[in-house]
Amino acid sequence: MKSAHFTMCKKLQFILAGTLSIPGISPRVDAHHHRVWLGAMELAMAMNLPLDEAMIFVSSAICHDIGKLIVDEKVLDKPGTLGEEEYIIVQNHPVWGADALSCMLPKHQASEEVCRIVLEHHERWDGKGYPAGLSESNIHPSARKLGVVDAYAAMVAPIEERPYNDPPKTHDQAISTLLECSGTQFDPKVVEVFAFLPPVTRISPLYTH
Repeated sequence: MKSAHFTMCKKLQFILAGTLSIPGISPRVDAHHHRVWLGAMELAMAMNLPLDEAMIFVSSAICHDIGKLIVDEKVLDKPGTLGEEEYIIVQNHPVWGADALSCMLPKHQASEEVCRIVLEHHERWDGKGYPAGLSESNIHPSARKLGVVDAYAAMVAPIEERPYNDPPKTHDQAISTLLECSGTQFDPKVVEVFAFLPPVTRISPLYTH
C-alpha cells in the first residue's frame, strides 16, 4: 500500500505540472523549466534516489523559476552586466517563487520541502550564493542537485531561449564549467554523477516553441 506521503508527492507533481502553462509565463522560462525537469529526472535515476525524494526533487524542478514571473523580461534578457538594483531584483526570484508556492500548494511536509528547494536552488557550496548565503550541508540536498541541473540547462540553452547566451555552450563546455566549479559553486558529489550522464538526455528540450 502506498504511503500518504507518496500520495501527496504524486498530487504535487500534478499540481506543479500546471505551472508550466500559467498564463503570462515567458515561453523561454517555460522551455527552461521543461529542460531542467528532464535533467532532474535523469539525475534522480542516476543517483538512485528513494521514490518520495525523487518525486519532491522533480516537482521542485518543474517550477523552480516561477518567481521570475515577477521580474521584468528586459532584466532577464539583458545581454550585459546587470546593474546593482537589477541584480537585487533577480536575487529575489527564489524568495518570490517559494512564497507563491506556499500559497498554491496544500499544507504538507512535501509541499514545505518543495518550497525550501525552490528557495535555496541558487545557494552555493561555498556560501556565496543567494538569497541567504547558505553553504554545504546547510543547503537542502535537492536544492544542491537542482543548482547543478539548472546551471547546465542555462549554459546549453539556445539563443532563442536565452538571448544573452551567444553562443550557448556545447555539452562538453558546460560539463567542463561544472567540473571547474565543483567544490566552490556546486556540490562535488552531485557534479560527479551529473558529468557522466549521456548528453542527449539533457540537451534536447521536450518540445519547441
